[in-house]
Amino acid sequence: MLNLISIIVVLFAALAIIVSLLEKYGTEPSPEKLQRLSRWIAPLMALALVLQGFKYFMS
Repeated sequence: MLNLISIIVVLFAALAIIVSLLEKYGTEPSPEKLQRLSRWIAPLMALALVLQGFKYFMS
């Protein structure tokens, strides 16, 4: 149990460090790039839903 807790603590610490570094040094994406990315979100979510349904019904 101690191993699990230590792994979780290390993962959360690494996540906190990465998030703080990305907030400090990351650049804001342009509106055009956000538009291109948002265009793909709905079809990819629909595909993920169909694939999960297929996986559920086949197992």
